[in-house]
Amino acid sequence: MRSVQKERKGQFLSIILPLVLLTSLYFTSFYNYLLFHSLSELFSIIIACGVFMIAWNARDLMETPVLVHLGIAYLFIAFLDTMHTLSYTGMGIFTDYSYHANQLWIAARYIEAFSLLGFVLLIATKRRNYGPTFIGYLAVTILIMISIFPTNIFPVCFIEGSGQTPFKIVSEYVIVAILFVTLFVFRSRRGLFPPGLFRFFYWSIAATIGSEFAFTLYTDNYGLLNMLGHYLKIISFYLIYRSLVREGIRHPIKLFYSELEKTARDLDEANKTKNKLFTIIAHDLKNAFNSTIGITNLMLSNTHRGASTDEENRELIGMINVSAKSTYDLLENLLAWSQAESGRLTVRTEPVDIIELCRSVHAYAHTSAKAKEINLRLDAEEDRLPVMADSNMIYTVLRNLVDNAIKYTRRGGSVSISLRANRSLARIEITDSGIGMSSEEIRGLYSPDKSTSRPGTEDEKGTGLGLQLARDFLKKNGSALEISSAPGNGTRIGFSLPRAPGQVSGQQ
Repeated sequence: MRSVQKERKGQFLSIILPLVLLTSLYFTSFYNYLLFHSLSELFSIIIACGVFMIAWNARDLMETPVLVHLGIAYLFIAFLDTMHTLSYTGMGIFTDYSYHANQLWIAARYIEAFSLLGFVLLIATKRRNYGPTFIGYLAVTILIMISIFPTNIFPVCFIEGSGQTPFKIVSEYVIVAILFVTLFVFRSRRGLFPPGLFRFFYWSIAATIGSEFAFTLYTDNYGLLNMLGHYLKIISFYLIYRSLVREGIRHPIKLFYSELEKTARDLDEANKTKNKLFTIIAHDLKNAFNSTIGITNLMLSNTHRGASTDEENRELIGMINVSAKSTYDLLENLLAWSQAESGRLTVRTEPVDIIELCRSVHAYAHTSAKAKEINLRLDAEEDRLPVMADSNMIYTVLRNLVDNAIKYTRRGGSVSISLRANRSLARIEITDSGIGMSSEEIRGLYSPDKSTSRPGTEDEKGTGLGLQLARDFLKKNGSALEISSAPGNGTRIGFSLPRAPGQVSGQQ
């Protein structure tokens, strides 16, 4: 709330202070018009120099580098306006000719008009080499100064008693025409400009056009139209300055704080990931090893007492195998998950036989299924079915989906891995006769803060990483999980992968 009030206060002052200055400037004209002219030009010169300094010092922060090129232009415009002020009628500094000021004025306005047009045309340019721009404006300025002072070859712009020369009037209209073209192009390309920048520049160009119209009509260097032209010039320069402050200072600062906030959010997520990892390691790995230690202690105790039988030993060894496999699965998932979270996991898409992968997973899960007396089947219509995918990722997906199916299927149930294909896609489905899930539980699987899983039908433990990994890995392979389930009616989970080029059969 305070920041909003502070911003509104800043906007209020940015309007009121210029109005107070312009009003004060107006009253100076009653005392001495030369003083009014000098002060009004001084305001414009200070603003133009401010435009350059902001643009130059913020050049590494600006997303619109062409603003820096425009800032350089305003530095040389400020110099020509300074010379215009010093040579104005009545100043008594240059005594060889009384109307150098009009020549310097028209030269500065030409540079300003062409610079604004160039800015609009080159708005999308990202060139940050400012040396040629500086040298170019310096060369043009030197040529103008030589043509006005030592050589006197610059066309006459004002004649005492008759007013502006045809060259001066035509030049003003040419400048106005350039500015109108600039305004037209500016509106047609408004989508390339940030909203605030567009608004300030639009009205700055409009004020410059008004200023030039005023200077086409005046007949007296001390007249009302001359005063109006200077007012509009100050306003146009001020609006350019405001746009540079917004784009060159406020926007980069906001962008900087936005980046800080993003970094803070990323650090917070990294901290949550670290805490989740430590929780899994502390809880699930501990449980897995406790189980193995408990079974081996029982075997040692039976051996010392001489009470063990071959059948009991086989059963205990089978339990150790299941516990070791569970620990291995946990470590595999942790490794894959940590790589995915750190962004170190790259996708290597290549032709891979999805049926061969399913056979590997079937062989891998056979022991777990047998321990629960679950009928694990593999159903495929073809012997080979090449698809485009990352084999390691898809193996991890299949392993986790089959493990989950076994985990949530009661003793004596069934789990099947089925594959079907059409001309473009291979469809893989894992179906079980397990306990199923409600629609609310299915939605919870995709909750970003889900960090634990429910125990299996025989209290098997899990990390909650399996489905998360499957979802993320399938997304990286351009696929997605599709889940169909109901409490007590089992679960069907499927996904599709594109068939490898040149391996498409005539099936539909």
